[in-house]
Amino acid sequence: YLIANAKRIEVRTGSANYLARVVKSDPTHNLALLHIKTRSTPLHLGISRAVALGEPVFTIGFPSARAKAIEPKFTDGKITSLFGRQKDPRFYQASLPALPGNAGGALVDDAGLAIGMITFRPGNLKTFNLTGSLPQNVNQSLKSAQIAAFLARIPEANAKIPINRPPKRTYPQAIAAAQAATVLIHVQP
Repeated sequence: YLIANAKRIEVRTGSANYLARVVKSDPTHNLALLHIKTRSTPLHLGISRAVALGEPVFTIGFPSARAKAIEPKFTDGKITSLFGRQKDPRFYQASLPALPGNAGGALVDDAGLAIGMITFRPGNLKTFNLTGSLPQNVNQSLKSAQIAAFLARIPEANAKIPINRPPKRTYPQAIAAAQAATVLIHVQP
């Protein structure tokens, strides 16, 4: 759990770094709500729509931030299962290539709704030892209904959750909205 023993958490937006404080965390689902002193435009949660097998999805994140320039990267794929490992109904599986720097990033549909959060990628060595092959593009994402339930228990967040459905967006507009809502989180243990 990334923030469990953090001494300092900084959030980098496109323009600046901000000191963050933990409002609430849920170690079971690997969720945390952080507060920074700036204005932002969050993505709408796609909790009232049915997600289909094969549906296109994408994420914006900071994979391997230490090795590459610190700018958000786009990656896309499709929903490959409506359930997580061992048929866990809290998760989706998606075929997008994700690295550790994508963890915590939004899983976004082609209309710009956050339908999940990237949470798990099978370990290469462990999977190879079990199956004899390396995992490729098999990632777990916590469904947005789980995220909404977490946020609903936090009065500070509940008042700010966008309720109205966003205006219809084109795919490039959805990518731009996700990029604007994506931040890099630095945790100092």
